[in-house]
Amino acid sequence: MKKQLITALFLTIAATVFAQDADKLIKQRDVKKIIKTLSADNMEGRGTFTRGIEKAARYIEGQYGKIGLQPLPGDNGFRQNFSMNNSIAEKIQVNINGAEITADHVFAIAGASFNWNSPQDAEVVRISNGPNASAELRTVRRSHKKVLALIDPQLEGQFKRISDIASKGISSIKEPDPAQQVVCVLGNFDDIKSLSVNVQIKANQKPLFNIAGMILGKTKPDEYVIFSGHYDHLGIIAPAKGDSIANGADDDASGTTAVISLAKYYKKLNNNARTLIFVALPPKK
Repeated sequence: MKKQLITALFLTIAATVFAQDADKLIKQRDVKKIIKTLSADNMEGRGTFTRGIEKAARYIEGQYGKIGLQPLPGDNGFRQNFSMNNSIAEKIQVNINGAEITADHVFAIAGASFNWNSPQDAEVVRISNGPNASAELRTVRRSHKKVLALIDPQLEGQFKRISDIASKGISSIKEPDPAQQVVCVLGNFDDIKSLSVNVQIKANQKPLFNIAGMILGKTKPDEYVIFSGHYDHLGIIAPAKGDSIANGADDDASGTTAVISLAKYYKKLNNNARTLIFVALPPKK
C-alpha cells in the first residue's frame, strides 16, 4: 500500500510539474493564433488538392522552421511529396422505372466505370429519416460493393452535403477498388421494376504531401515518438446559411495546432531522450 501511495504521489507531482512547464512554454495566445490561422476563411477549408491545402502546408512549414525543427533524414525540407489516386464520377445516368433521375438527385462513388441493367445488379438499401440515418449514410458511402441507396427526401440536407463531398472524388494511396459501385438517389421508390445505371469514372494521380520535422533524441536517437494530426478538411462545399467554407477548426486544425504547439514545447524544453517526430498529414484513405 505504501508503495502504491508513493507511486501515486510521484505521478501527481510529475503531472503538476509538467502542467507548470507547459504553462510557461506554451502560451494560450500562440495556440489561438495557430488554430485561427489554419481555420480562417482564406485557407478555403484546406480541401484536398486545392490551393487552400497548399497554403496550409506552407504555413505549417514556416512554423516548423521558426521552432527550429530538423527535416527527417534524407529529406531536403519538411515536405514529403507523394501521389494519391483520385477517382471522380464524370458522368452519371440513372433511370428508375422509366424515369430519368435529375443530376441534383443522384451521386456515385466508385473505383471504376460501370453499368447496371436491372434491379438485380445491385443491393437496394433504403435510408429513411431517423436517429440512425447518419450512420447508415456513412456505411453506404464506405461500402465496397454494388449498392443502390434510396434516400428519404427528408434527408435532403445531408444528401446535398455528402453529394458535394462525393463530387470531389475518392482519394486513396491504394489503387481504386473496382468492386466499389455505390449510387445514391434522393427519392422514394416503392417498387423498382426497371433500373439502368451508367457511371463513367475518371481516374488520375494528384500530388499531396506530409509536413514532417523532428527533434533529435539526446541519449536514444534511434528510438522514436511520433505526434501527428491531419491538416486537410472539406474545402468549399454547398452553402449553409450563406457560408460555403468548411473551416474545420476541430477537424482537424485543432490536432495540427497541438502538433505544432508540442513541437514548440519540446524544442524549448530541450531534454528529450528519444527522437521526436512531428507530422501534419493529408488524407490517406
